[in-house]
Parts: sequence; C-alpha cells; structure tokens
Amino acid sequence: MKFQVLISTMFQNDETILDKMNIQSDVVVINQCNDESKRTFYYKQKYLVLWINTKERGLSKSRNMAINNSCADYLLIADDDEIFVDNYIQLISKSIDENPYYSIYRFKIEGIEKEFKQYPKKNIKIGFLKALKVSSVEIVIDRKCLLKNKIKFNELIGSGTPFLMGEESALLYSCLRKKMKIIGIPCKIADLHMDNSTWFTGFNEKYFVGKGAAFEAMSHIFSIPLMIQFCIRKRNVDGNEYSIMKSFKMMLTGRKEYLKQTRKESK
Repeated sequence: MKFQVLISTMFQNDETILDKMNIQSDVVVINQCNDESKRTFYYKQKYLVLWINTKERGLSKSRNMAINNSCADYLLIADDDEIFVDNYIQLISKSIDENPYYSIYRFKIEGIEKEFKQYPKKNIKIGFLKALKVSSVEIVIDRKCLLKNKIKFNELIGSGTPFLMGEESALLYSCLRKKMKIIGIPCKIADLHMDNSTWFTGFNEKYFVGKGAAFEAMSHIFSIPLMIQFCIRKRNVDGNEYSIMKSFKMMLTGRKEYLKQTRKESK
C-alpha cells in the first residue's frame, strides 16, 4: 500500500516546507510561483519528492495537477500550514486495513491556535449532508477510484478564483454520486495552523457569493435548498450582520455568476 502527500503551496524558494510539515512519506509538491519546472529528489534519503513549479494559479488547479502527477495507491490532500504527526502513514494504513470497503477516508485534524472542528468519537459513514463539513486537509483518497470515475476538483471554484470556497464539497458530491463510499475516522493525523486563512475574511458579500456558487457546483437540483438551509443556520452566527433574505440574494448572485462561467467554459 503506497501513499503520497499532495501539497499545494505558493512561492516556496527551498524545501524547508517538508521539514515544517514533518513529512514522512513520498510527496508531490505543487508550488505556484513565477517559474515552470519539474524535478525529483529524495528527502531524508528515503522519501521520493516530485516538485513542480508552475505559473498556474488557483487551488483546484493545484490539486488536480498533483493528482495527475501522482502514482500512489492513496493520496493525502494537504496544505502547507499542516504539521503531520509522527507515524501518520502507519495510522492511516491501519485505519484503511480495518475499513477496507471505502474509497475516501476523512481523518481528524486539530487546530493549533484554536479549535478546528469537533469530531465524533466513533467511525461514521459520510453522506451528502455530512460531506458539507469535510475539509480537503482531512481527506485521504483511493487514487484508482478517483481516476476510474474521472473525478477532479472543480477549477471554477476554490481559493484563487472569484468563488473562494467549496471545491472539496463539490468533489465529494461527485464521488458520492458515483457510489464511492466515504468514512470518517476519529484518528488524528495532523495539526493545522488556524491563523493563515487565505480566503475567509468574514461574513461579507464575497463570502456569500462564493457559497452560492459552491452550492450550484455541488448540485444544480439541490442548490436552492442548500442555500436556504445555510442562510438559516448562519443567521445568528457571530460576525454575520446580514438578514436571511440578504444572504440568500447574495448567494443567488453567486449561483448566477457560476452558471455564466460554466456556459463560457463549455463554448
């Protein structure tokens, strides 16, 4: 059983990121910068690193480039603000051996500066509703299942696009529609710095427009119900000064703009 960590990062000048992340496995690094190059080397004389510098921009493009250049059985989706625990590969491998009938595994990540999420104490099956709360950095994917079903990250959404979020939810919805099974396992594999968000700057217009686009990317049929439930759930959250109706209207704008983008892409 082979594993690769897929790291999306920007403007790295050297390989110290591997030390900072406590890498103990093979890696694909997508470094979005002002250069175009590719090289391979061994980190700590035993972990194979494929390092790709690219002028492309956008998190989903970075994730897809990493997947397209991977070769392992299982892929760990990672950001550069993660620090993996020691023996994370052994922990993941054991969890997969104990739960072999799944294509995607969602593991536990703990925030460093503040709490990241609360997790169930037992394994849970993840369907369409629970998938809304899954983050990319928690995910380990069966590479063959992903490629067999021709699933990739939606490059119209996510950090680095006008619609700043939702790429992982859209991916998981595509997987679930293809009958790929997802399980959540409360086994910690990494810590995460919580003070470096590149997209969340508060409950502002850009946030709700992005959410509307993300829900449309996830499901055209259910995008409106998803938007309504989201507006209701967030109406009393600290920092959200918008009414349900105002939030919903901004999300409708995002949905409309996303549909316009998809039409452009299809021409």
